[in-house]
Amino acid sequence: MSRFRNPLFWTASIYPLLVCSLLHAQVAQPRLNQLSPIGAKRGGTVEITLTGTQIGQATGLLIDGGGIAVESISIPKDRPNTALAKVNIAPDALPGVRTVRVLTKFGASDRQLFCIGAYNEATEKEPNNTRDKAQEIGSLPITLNGKSDGGEDVDWYKFKGQKGQTYIVEVMAARLESPFDSVLTIQDAQGHELTINDDYYGTDSFLSFTPKADGDYYVQIHDLRYQGGGNFFYRLTVGVIPRVTSIFPIGGQAGHGVNLEKHGYNLGGATSQPITLPNDTTLSQTKVGVMQADGSLITFPFGVSDLYERNEIEPNDLLNRADSLPIPCVMNGRIAPIPNSKIPDTDYFRFKGEKGKKLVFEVIAHRLGSRLESQIYVRNLQGSILTQSDDNSREADQRIEFTPPDNGEYILQIRDLYGKGGDEYPYRLSATEATPDFRLTFSQDRLIIGQGNRAPLQVTATRLNGYNGEITLDLQGLPAGVVLLTPPTIPAGRNEVFLVLSADAGAQVKGQLFRLIGRATINKQKVAHEAQARETTQRENNISTLPRELATVSVTEPLDISISLSMEKITLAPGESKEIVVKVTRRAGFNPKVPISVLGVPGGVTVTVTPVEVPEKQTEVKIVIKAEGNAPLGEFSFVVAGRSLNEDVRPYFYAAPPLLVTIAKK
Repeated sequence: MSRFRNPLFWTASIYPLLVCSLLHAQVAQPRLNQLSPIGAKRGGTVEITLTGTQIGQATGLLIDGGGIAVESISIPKDRPNTALAKVNIAPDALPGVRTVRVLTKFGASDRQLFCIGAYNEATEKEPNNTRDKAQEIGSLPITLNGKSDGGEDVDWYKFKGQKGQTYIVEVMAARLESPFDSVLTIQDAQGHELTINDDYYGTDSFLSFTPKADGDYYVQIHDLRYQGGGNFFYRLTVGVIPRVTSIFPIGGQAGHGVNLEKHGYNLGGATSQPITLPNDTTLSQTKVGVMQADGSLITFPFGVSDLYERNEIEPNDLLNRADSLPIPCVMNGRIAPIPNSKIPDTDYFRFKGEKGKKLVFEVIAHRLGSRLESQIYVRNLQGSILTQSDDNSREADQRIEFTPPDNGEYILQIRDLYGKGGDEYPYRLSATEATPDFRLTFSQDRLIIGQGNRAPLQVTATRLNGYNGEITLDLQGLPAGVVLLTPPTIPAGRNEVFLVLSADAGAQVKGQLFRLIGRATINKQKVAHEAQARETTQRENNISTLPRELATVSVTEPLDISISLSMEKITLAPGESKEIVVKVTRRAGFNPKVPISVLGVPGGVTVTVTPVEVPEKQTEVKIVIKAEGNAPLGEFSFVVAGRSLNEDVRPYFYAAPPLLVTIAKK
């Protein structure tokens, strides 16, 4: 069983759980619920049906990666929440999973996933829920698009197999965020079970098998719990096809060349491939296209660093055969037992430590598609454990900090939690001194601003190893007419800021991609990191934030409300308080209550909102700002924001112009 990453939660002030019903004709955020089909072969044209809230207002699509062009978008007259997009997929488009968002006049939608395949495609044909009614597969290879209808639905497929050929049978469902948890079985013509697989790529199944005789063979596929429904879709690929299942290494140094080892089935002798990584040190991850024996490409995530890198030197599976580990460095290794050995592999590395100087060791594997569930230990030269990763952690990629008690040499050990290993268990081991640094995230991943209005953007810094300095924020790709009203910085000692972006009344209605880069000077060195966009999601009663691609800023027509303040600058003495009126201007016909949040208030200052929401049909609330007796002197700004209640867990957010507060002695 895999461990999962701990969910990160938005602050309650900006993203509370909404429990409400559809209210008073408010403008709903675009929500993309479903794509059909969920994938298509490259080198052709496909019409994708997109359904969801406001999708009938579609003006365009955003799809990550190259090789896809949108030819047209149309709206069926009888289906107002549907759009039909005709897209051309280039013959050399990289196969794999792509992110799709729909652009509308009400902003960009949330995202769904679409898969580009390399083989002919077909659709499941019911009834095929018993062996005697198995759907016959014609020419191989092929990708079949099917779904589980529930009620103990089992799908059967039949194909002609040839002796000595190695067939690949692969399911893609969980990797497309389908809840379908596949179980895959191969049977011969007599009904003998030849092989079975449940989980391989997460909960997606994968099998390879070589028939011992020509004849009919059967593929059985069903959900593990025999659940189903319209969203329990899957893609099933069958054929004698080349399949690179893993590469090594799984990362490299920015701007440098890497020679990839390829592992898998039907490779035709092509077991290596040189690549060159982009010279962009703000990246921590990219994608690489790996060539297969038939000329098709398969996409793998690939780590990027700006450190010296090298590959482990085997044998290093015993304490006294530990490989050397220079610091700083990224070591590329693999947990792979000796063939036919029943002893689990473990890798040992010898490194030098300086008394009192903290070191950081981090495994980067699972997030790059490796099957490794890592454990790491630091030992002394006699083998005693000095520190280790948390075995109860839900993280598959482990990280530890170690401060050497004395000058000398130590041992770093890495293994798989369950004693497994093989070509598909590669890892990157980052070994660095605990130097000051930072990482950035931002929410929302799709910022929506009405013409003449403003919206807040939360930026969070994770400060590492004592770095408390200022971080400059560089927002790239904002639409024309969108400007930043707040300083583009995270001040020294702060972990988050709330920016306010404003759209001119005449700004063009459009949405586009944007990036946020954080920059700082640390120990006289210029450091830059790209911020990771995050989306808040809800499943049952759990709300969490997850990394997302294709961050967008959209300008829309005027929306439900706008927020202003009775004054935008105030001066307070320590111990003094002042009252400000928050004014809400409503769109005609929009009368619901409007919850108010105050964001980014620093220590030493308290803000009270009375009441906490603008009542129905009313337009004002009051906030009282008090500087406590210990409030630090100086200037700062904070943000007053509101939200339009919506049946969607993601409402629109609106911001007043930032309030500038000066605290000074009388």
